[in-house]
Amino acid sequence: MDAPPFLFVDGIKPDRATLRRIRSHAMRGKNARRVLPPRPPRPPRPAGQPGHGRTAREARRHQNQLSLLPASADKREAGVLTPGEALGPVSRGLGNAMRTHRFPFELTPAGLDVITKYLCCVTEKLYPPRLGIELDMFRTVWLRTMLADEAALHCGLALMEACNDFFCGSGNAAHSPEGLWHLSRALALVNERLSGDAALSDATIALVVLLILHEQVSRKEAVADIHFRGLIKMVELRGGMDQLEANDKALVLKICKLDISSAWQSGRLLHFFRHGMAAVQANIVAMGFGPYWRTTAGVFSPPAGLRPELAEILHDAAHVAGFLNTAPGVGHRLSTDMYQEMVISLASRLLRLDTRCDPDDDDDDDDDDALLASAGSSVSDTDATCHIGLTLFAMTLFLQLDRHRLLSYPRIVRRLRRGDNEDDDENSNSNGSKKRRDEAWLTTEIRNTTQQLGMADDWIQVHNAIRVLPWVDALHKDLAGYVWNLVLRG
Repeated sequence: MDAPPFLFVDGIKPDRATLRRIRSHAMRGKNARRVLPPRPPRPPRPAGQPGHGRTAREARRHQNQLSLLPASADKREAGVLTPGEALGPVSRGLGNAMRTHRFPFELTPAGLDVITKYLCCVTEKLYPPRLGIELDMFRTVWLRTMLADEAALHCGLALMEACNDFFCGSGNAAHSPEGLWHLSRALALVNERLSGDAALSDATIALVVLLILHEQVSRKEAVADIHFRGLIKMVELRGGMDQLEANDKALVLKICKLDISSAWQSGRLLHFFRHGMAAVQANIVAMGFGPYWRTTAGVFSPPAGLRPELAEILHDAAHVAGFLNTAPGVGHRLSTDMYQEMVISLASRLLRLDTRCDPDDDDDDDDDDALLASAGSSVSDTDATCHIGLTLFAMTLFLQLDRHRLLSYPRIVRRLRRGDNEDDDENSNSNGSKKRRDEAWLTTEIRNTTQQLGMADDWIQVHNAIRVLPWVDALHKDLAGYVWNLVLRG
């Protein structure tokens, strides 16, 4: 083989093109007359598998197209599953979907992960899909809020960081460096808005709501209460809740939820009463799911001597429980607004009937005439028991899901334990010892009650007895089984 001719190159600072020429020149003629062995043919792909009859490139292109199909797409249109097979989750293969949105400022990868974790994981803890709650619209509203401007994005990220840390992390959201930075920026931008022409706009009120939620999740009740009192003034200056609802019903529902949680914590009177159960029932009937809105007839009767107002709330709670037990199994999807309307209607009426509210905790006495009884009148044991039971039922729908209690309500705990001398438990420095005392008190009460009713060791009998009351299997059954095991181990 003849030697290749000389190739003169600049070897002092060779660039990529020069190196390529050197390699090509050195290998010139090396593979001349070399016979490569033939590649064995690939076995044909079975006809039932995806990609049959396509080249590898076409198969990959088809798979990428399938990854963009929504989960509700027709299975036969996908072309990869038989009509009898279930369509499972499909991997997007596109990286973080949040990168497709244009945010008011550039987010770090950590910030994108915060949004993704909240929308994909935490929302399902706040609104469990097993209750038949549709979260797509809720997530869309969240994204629209955060895409509005820089202040909304900082407020949203601070709240999401706190919720993510509470549900999925160490529970130390108040000390998250990134969350604190977003919170400081949010406070500065909100203060600028409050001093400008947009101080009473829907967007500014929504930002204040997000700040209050963040302080509640971070267990800063005093700061949250200061923000909430400012929110009350803003709503009053806007002309009340009716004026707000004309523009943004979701914002009104969030304000009502804040009012309820604040009243449960502090024991003060309710500021914003809301009762929309009739509208909820009308919407359910209009969608064709009226038969699943169960009545209490033939199931149980209210206790004798129960106040008519409490009997009405008990009746509606049975409606809600029956609907949540049956509707998801027949394919009904409940919007988050409708679900919140149910819970707010129950909780608002229970708080209005709460004669234990302390008027000294609140400067506004406008709601005093709304209480069923004055401070000096007596409340029967039947009314008190039914009221605390319905309050606990509403709390499990409201803020206590998957054994995560987002907020603490020592006042409700004291009422449940039928005494006001339990402050030492609430102020205990040992969370473990407090938990053991709570479990011991609860299991003792359950054991005594079941023994009096003659069903001390029969869980099926106990379950059948309590299930006729407002009871949602998806929320209560597993936890009730856990508590019953504690009773048996007693």
